[in-house]
Amino acid sequence: MADRYTEHILTSLSDGLMVVDETFAIVVCNPALEEMLGLPASKVLHQPLAKIFTQAPFLCQQAASTFQSGKTYVNREAFLPRRDGTVLTVSLTTSPLFDSEGKIIGTILVIRDRTRMRELEAEARRLEALASFSTIAAGVAHEIKNPLLGIRGAAQLLQEELPTPELREYTEVIIKETQRLNTLIETLLDLTRPQRLKREPQNIHQLLDRVLFLLQLPARQKGVTFQRHYDPSLPPIWLDAERITQVFFNLLQNGLDAMEHPGVITLTTRVAAESQVLAPDRAPTHFALIEIRDQGTGIPEEIQDKLFTPLFTTKSRGSGLGLVISYRIVNDHGGRLLLKSRPGQGTVASVYLPLSKQG
Repeated sequence: MADRYTEHILTSLSDGLMVVDETFAIVVCNPALEEMLGLPASKVLHQPLAKIFTQAPFLCQQAASTFQSGKTYVNREAFLPRRDGTVLTVSLTTSPLFDSEGKIIGTILVIRDRTRMRELEAEARRLEALASFSTIAAGVAHEIKNPLLGIRGAAQLLQEELPTPELREYTEVIIKETQRLNTLIETLLDLTRPQRLKREPQNIHQLLDRVLFLLQLPARQKGVTFQRHYDPSLPPIWLDAERITQVFFNLLQNGLDAMEHPGVITLTTRVAAESQVLAPDRAPTHFALIEIRDQGTGIPEEIQDKLFTPLFTTKSRGSGLGLVISYRIVNDHGGRLLLKSRPGQGTVASVYLPLSKQG
């Protein structure tokens, strides 16, 4: 009876759990740990801890410290690389395992996946930063807009009075640059205004194909092809077609810009599990996942946290607002926009949109 309860406990735990003996060989592991590692129990049991966790020396060190000292170490946070190349943010708790005589005969390790929680915390920080930026941007944009209109008007009047085409070229530069700045200011103001979404049921694949049609010429010029893996079972999604099309255009254009050599951009759609995107303040629902994967240069790790920061850009001629606007549009739809990138291996943009009408 006790063994059966023990088995049920191990199976029911959402945290990864394993036990190592005095030689640090793994003698117990539960299904949650198998899922974290991407390995079946048959490949884990009776293997040295250091062999299974070659890229996570912190785990072996903490297990050894617990075994030697008899102390429990609680919720030490670290990164756990997986075999598929992804990295989990985890907290590790280690406790000594005693026999009936009080002798330490092994170590119990409990690994909790905190990746989703850290992503939600980062999202909350981004939303807070965007709200603060919007307040400042609204004031600054209004202060700049009126003088800018004055400069443009004066340049237009001056252009009419100048006698030669050569001199009028200079005023044309002023007019074009003030128009460019005015467009940037309007974009900033759009970030500060409440957005009214015009939602209608839309075929997400038709929206994607429309953007691919618009980008086919620049893609062909760079030797880039698009591969589509669409899930035909996806139902129509209630969304603002114009705004979501803008999101797809921004993301695909970014993918093209990142491709320095001929290659492939892959578009995949499918239904996503609730647990992948569920935030504490949102009602449970199902999501459509639109994944855009490029083969570009990737994004350096040190700047990945800044990608959704207004006015931050890695491009020589970029406003630094494309991703911010895309992030807000997806969030206004009740969805999520995530970017994952590895230098030299490309970037994956994941757009999650709720399948329910309410969003």
